[in-house]
Amino acid sequence: MTASLTNPLRVGLRQERVISPQCLVIFGASGDLTHRKLIPALFELFRQRRLPSEFAILGCARRPWSDAEFRSKMEKSLAVEIAADPEAWKTFCDGLFYEPVDLQIDEDLVRLGKRLEQIDRLRATRSNRTFYMSVSPNFYGSGCRALAAAGLLADSKRSRVVIEKPFGRDFASAQDLNRIVNNCAKENQIFRIDHYLGKETVQNILVLRFANTIFEPIWNRNYISSVQITAAETVGVEERAGYYESAGALRDMVQNHLTQMLALTAMEPPGRYEPESIRNEKAKVLQAARLANEAEPWKCCVRGQYGPGGSSADPLTGYRQEPGVDPNSTTETYVSMKLFIDNWRWQGVPFYLRTGKRMPKRLSEVVLTFREAPVHLFDSAGAGPTANQLILRIQPNEGADFRFEVKAPGSGMRSRPVDMDFSYDESFG
Repeated sequence: MTASLTNPLRVGLRQERVISPQCLVIFGASGDLTHRKLIPALFELFRQRRLPSEFAILGCARRPWSDAEFRSKMEKSLAVEIAADPEAWKTFCDGLFYEPVDLQIDEDLVRLGKRLEQIDRLRATRSNRTFYMSVSPNFYGSGCRALAAAGLLADSKRSRVVIEKPFGRDFASAQDLNRIVNNCAKENQIFRIDHYLGKETVQNILVLRFANTIFEPIWNRNYISSVQITAAETVGVEERAGYYESAGALRDMVQNHLTQMLALTAMEPPGRYEPESIRNEKAKVLQAARLANEAEPWKCCVRGQYGPGGSSADPLTGYRQEPGVDPNSTTETYVSMKLFIDNWRWQGVPFYLRTGKRMPKRLSEVVLTFREAPVHLFDSAGAGPTANQLILRIQPNEGADFRFEVKAPGSGMRSRPVDMDFSYDESFG
């Protein structure tokens, strides 16, 4: 009789997800999102060996850059990361390409198809292509039509299209865009994404809630008095006036990023960790959500706009003085609103959502304030006892705080609030 031994290395390899060869085509590659977010994220994935070796990135925009110019501009955006790992950049850089493309010109799409075939041969990407729409939302529909007309979405198994937020200006335009996209590709090829969901700290909301028995039993109206969700930025509109004038803070932040955090914070536990299960529970939250005063929304919703400020040494322009902004613009750069979720878990608990540009501090967080103790037995070192709070820090200083009362040192019985802190940086580096 012989014992059967299993090689643990082989078991581990079988459990690793095999990533197919891939060419990522980024439309709008000359824009802010590509050099600030997309390329740095892809480079980090490459350093973690989360990308296949047969991988290519093709940047596309109307600017007449060459491959070398595109690589040089991306290198400047990644100066700090490259300094930490120059060898990784050399290898990663070999997979960067650029092709001048205007999605409205048929000849450009034909040339794009030929360039993709060249990259397939050079990088062995096997015609697996993802088209990422990092362009103005006005071009999502026409861009998809152009790709479909050029035959670049014909293979439903090897081609896909990624559409960033915002998906339409309102419900009617979102439905129209959805019809256009579904006429260009099959549903399994279409990915409507919110990049905020890629943040570790946003994903951590689910883990914190559903992997710890100490939180979920008190995650309801019986113990929580209010929930605040904040996304504040210190920067102004910068070079995004063309987009921001048509969007504003409400469409740019509230209807996607803040709404996603609201849904993750308020949703019921899914039956299993699968995309559709999570989506269904999030949808139930949004169906039950309402403004605190729907008859008179101005009483529970505030819109504002940043004006000139700063100091004589460091003046800051107001929104209406920014390049490309209408001098009489009423586009909001700040929004604050009060919501309720009419279900058994959250009935009567106010949810406060707020976001703004040119704020005093850069901060994204979810704050759950618990109900006060029914009887105050002890004197407080402050103005009064502080309610317990769980603060989920999305960015910066990613992590979480739990605020509670303890006895202040001394002969008397006085309480004072302290923080128990978790930091991603200290725990994971």
